[in-house]
Amino acid sequence: MPSVITAKVLKVVSPDTFIIEGDRKVRYVGVAAPDEKDPFYKESLDFHKKTVEGKYVNIVFDAQPKAEDGTLLGLVFINQLTFVNADLIRFGHARASVTPPNVKYEELFTKLQERAQTRKLGVWSK
Repeated sequence: MPSVITAKVLKVVSPDTFIIEGDRKVRYVGVAAPDEKDPFYKESLDFHKKTVEGKYVNIVFDAQPKAEDGTLLGLVFINQLTFVNADLIRFGHARASVTPPNVKYEELFTKLQERAQTRKLGVWSK
């Protein structure tokens, strides 16, 4: 598998998962978004849709590119300006959830979550 792929996001299926061309599922590395039953789910889902749906993204792979079920695990960028994983955490639409061996951005994600908590953004607002 290449270390980076570029693909169009066909459909957002949850605040942390989307479908790309070829009917492949992608989940963000280092991100745990609200489930349907959780507060702030709809806001997180809407933010995610607005950010990536219908757009071309670059998916960068860390140490483990796939989950056991075949879902791609990626660090997602739009152009070179928007790091979607980071923005989900930065704006409180998800929590940092770094799982080895995919730990490349653990420090950044932790700092972004601390700022979102301090500012009471998104999932931290209640």
